[in-house]
Amino acid sequence: MVLAETIAAHPPLVLRETLRVGRLALEGHAHQVFAELVPALYRLLGTQDFAERLAALREGRDPVYVGR
Repeated sequence: MVLAETIAAHPPLVLRETLRVGRLALEGHAHQVFAELVPALYRLLGTQDFAERLAALREGRDPVYVGR
């Protein structure tokens, strides 16, 4: 699998949060990055995509993410 396919296989919400926090890091505000990590994680844990990932793991199938 090429890098683009690997990235595309991840949930869209995770990719958006990763880019958002990465942009903070590029701006040079490390305190903002660290302050955003845990809230970002909690936001993602409450999504349908996270629930889908857990269900897919239990059922032994590939997840189908919807971006919610």
